[in-house]
Amino acid sequence: MALLKQSTARNRMIFMVDETDHVSGLAGLTLTITASKNGAAFGSISPTVTDRGDGWYNLALTTSHTDTLGDLALHITSTGADPTDALDEVVVDLPGAEFATVIADSVASVGSRPTIAQALLMLTRFELTRRRVSGSVMSAYKEDGLTASMTFDLDDPSAPTDYDRAT
Repeated sequence: MALLKQSTARNRMIFMVDETDHVSGLAGLTLTITASKNGAAFGSISPTVTDRGDGWYNLALTTSHTDTLGDLALHITSTGADPTDALDEVVVDLPGAEFATVIADSVASVGSRPTIAQALLMLTRFELTRRRVSGSVMSAYKEDGLTASMTFDLDDPSAPTDYDRAT
């Protein structure tokens, strides 16, 4: 299950499997897609579908596909393939968005990247996202919820701030 930000376009990868062996991916299919928003009845949707090969397809969900909070259930079918289902959750904001806004505001107010101290003083909430044997790291994530945009080594205050590389 993925988290999708409300009324935001998002690419969604799905895998289509051959109905004869139930294992092999099938390329070159024409997909029929239905969706249920927040438990409502399923209805046909037509996102742009791109065959990525080996049975993988990209569904380009639009803002109209992600406009309703709650579960977004997708049911995908095609001749010669097993049906595929995907369940995502549409949310008001993605985790870390508040932190990213605070950092952006801090950058605007100081005219450059904030120091670790400035960023921490402006936070209303932060989470320790990973613990290493040698210490702790705090990370802020981009809107996808997976890519670290900023990390702080909490055990080495003299260490430089790493803004663009996930650890």
